[in-house]
Amino acid sequence: MATLTIRNLPDPTQRALKRRAARNGRSMEAEARAIIGAAMQESEQKSKAKSLSPEAEAALARLRKIFAPGPGEPRGKLVDDFLAERRASAANE
Repeated sequence: MATLTIRNLPDPTQRALKRRAARNGRSMEAEARAIIGAAMQESEQKSKAKSLSPEAEAALARLRKIFAPGPGEPRGKLVDDFLAERRASAANE
């Protein structure tokens, strides 16, 4: 397993990481690993999403428009959440 040293981390970022780690019951190092791992997983999912056919992209755009939040509603991610579940399910098969 590799080691990563992060130098010159801004004080506000370090304090926020420390608070987040405490909320999650982890050390700052474990929290940083979790954040990096989640970011890499999200990046991989986005890379897979970019490989969709133009027809699939058009269909997704239509679905996002249909399920877009109305005025005053919180921003929803229904389609994106569905796709993430489908991709995770397909990856586990």
